[in-house]
Amino acid sequence: MAKRIAVIGAGPSGLTAAKAALEVGLEPTIFEASTTGMGGLWKKSGGFVWNNMRTNLTKWSCSFSDHPWDEEADDFPFGSALLQYLLGYATRFGLEKRVAFGQRVARLERDGATWQVTTAGSIGAPQSFDGVIVAGGVVRQALHPGVTRTRPLQRHNGCIPASIATVRACTASASPWSAAGFRASTSPAISRRPAPR
Repeated sequence: MAKRIAVIGAGPSGLTAAKAALEVGLEPTIFEASTTGMGGLWKKSGGFVWNNMRTNLTKWSCSFSDHPWDEEADDFPFGSALLQYLLGYATRFGLEKRVAFGQRVARLERDGATWQVTTAGSIGAPQSFDGVIVAGGVVRQALHPGVTRTRPLQRHNGCIPASIATVRACTASASPWSAAGFRASTSPAISRRPAPR
């Protein structure tokens, strides 16, 4: 009997982990907290993309070796195109049927040789797995070290204010900063070190 593997998250990491598990004869179940679909941060609803967001990597840099982009795809695809790429990957390798949507993992507990997985709001005994792959993504929870704030930070939703300052001009912050630069009256980037030229 094939070993059962719990994969937490149906974003790019979770989908590729589940596919790799299938390739070596394991039986993955993908737990996805969202009810709105696969794709992780690339989902339109519940993700972290906005309408005109493009990737900061070329399609050749953000592709899977066994699932090439269409020839017509933009060199720097829009977030919506990347989501379609991920959904195509899931369809190609039969991953959709392995996703348990609306199942946020609330607890993982080691029990001898197995892992007990309990989802939020579940009734009854936890599910038992031979292994667990945590693929919740690097941006699952925003990290703001040393920042004290009186109200929660809001993620960018496509509404560009009259002015915007991007703190720490790194690759991840460059995308909203450049989008704001086309619409905002001012859009300075604030960094400890000068930006490379």
